[in-house]
Amino acid sequence: MATPSGWRREGNLPAELTSFVGRTRLLANLKRHLGESRLVTVTGIGGVGKSRTVLRFAHQVRAQYPDGVWFADLARLQDAGMVKHTIASALGIADQSSRAASETLSEWVADRQMLLIIDTCEHLVQGCAELVEELLNGNPNLKVVATSRQSLHLPYEHVVPVPPLQVPGDDPAESLFTNESVQLFAARAGAVVPDFVLDEHNIGTVAELCRRLDGIPLALELAAVRLRALSVEQILGLLTDRFSLLAGASRTALPRHQTLRAAIGWSHELCDPAERLLWARLSVFAGDFELDAARAVCSDEQLPADRITDLVTGLVEKSVLLITTNHAGVRYKLIDTLAEYGEEWLDKLGQRERMRHKHLEYYLNLARRSEDAWSGPRQIYWFIRMRQEHDTSASPSNTRCAHPARRLWRSRCCRRCGSCGCAAVSPVRAACTWSGPWRPTRRPARSAARRCGCCRTCAAPKATASARWRRPSSAAPRRSGSATPGR
Repeated sequence: MATPSGWRREGNLPAELTSFVGRTRLLANLKRHLGESRLVTVTGIGGVGKSRTVLRFAHQVRAQYPDGVWFADLARLQDAGMVKHTIASALGIADQSSRAASETLSEWVADRQMLLIIDTCEHLVQGCAELVEELLNGNPNLKVVATSRQSLHLPYEHVVPVPPLQVPGDDPAESLFTNESVQLFAARAGAVVPDFVLDEHNIGTVAELCRRLDGIPLALELAAVRLRALSVEQILGLLTDRFSLLAGASRTALPRHQTLRAAIGWSHELCDPAERLLWARLSVFAGDFELDAARAVCSDEQLPADRITDLVTGLVEKSVLLITTNHAGVRYKLIDTLAEYGEEWLDKLGQRERMRHKHLEYYLNLARRSEDAWSGPRQIYWFIRMRQEHDTSASPSNTRCAHPARRLWRSRCCRRCGSCGCAAVSPVRAACTWSGPWRPTRRPARSAARRCGCCRTCAAPKATASARWRRPSSAAPRRSGSATPGR
């Protein structure tokens, strides 16, 4: 096939118009996966930086592809039948003959060593998957990187999820000034307000803002735009309505990237009705949760319990739910931004109070089971289990200690809590006091009061020296004036 006039051997990568912050490990993972597979799909929620990360990666590896790195953007495309033509046009090889566009593509890239990047596939997944499979089967030197909010579901595909940026507190040893989210906000703030300086006076407020925005790059950039008229403190105070606040991106940005609501709404539209309903109901969980909890709280005649597993899987695949795996099993989480969006829909559906009641009943039952088994042979299991469920045992809209299940759990550490209202406990329960953050002891103490590791506001006695589980050496030092244990 003759070389068309639009062909450029070096490729057509867009220039990087903004600085790139962090993602060192993610870029290394992308490089490794592309070395192991000819197809890598980069997934993540809207606004998390999939396209920007892949663009940075493409610029890093472009020298490895003699026939160029080529970028095809499908964001504005609505017709799945135009996928092949759009990619051919991006390569500069649009064919005016009657042959199918896929035949032209396959013939042209047949022997070329090139990397094809297909950006924003989520609304055209089927068409993209079919074309990619056809191209890879016929062209052994071709490699493809796709970005999408869900995978293409091809058998040889490697999926690399893009998480939100690390927020302050994710790594206790990390300086606030070197945190990825803080650095991105500072960089974008400096572009909006040239005299903005990150220093000791504002680092705490900026760190809290980054935490509240879940480390989502789009949210951080939209917040930085607000610095034209607001201080960081004012922005933080207005985050109770983050979707109204975080708007005003570049006029040339796609409509769904001009506001945080539009970015999340795009993900919402890609879900089927049952997944949207489950998303809304899962917003009652304040922290992460187990699959059994989702089944118990969110199922009813509209969402039968036997469908919850498949729906949760669908939300994970669409990058709505985060998934973590540890020694205790698999847990899921809606980040705060997505939970707030789901909570709005739950209010519109008129199901908020019913879901909160089911949530309350589930965790009350769990706390009672823990209470009954606390002195038995599975005490350690229940200690670990309730530690995991601590943040989840109250709905996001409840105030501290408002949830009865949380009170039942906290009653084990408090004789009387003046600030949170925990009830006085029996002598048996009082024997299970706490010696610092989440370390149960076995004897009532006679020492002076100290901060409680559970609710962190009430006074609880310090444990005896013969405690079964001792406070770790890394725990905070005892306050001055505290009596020594066991006197």
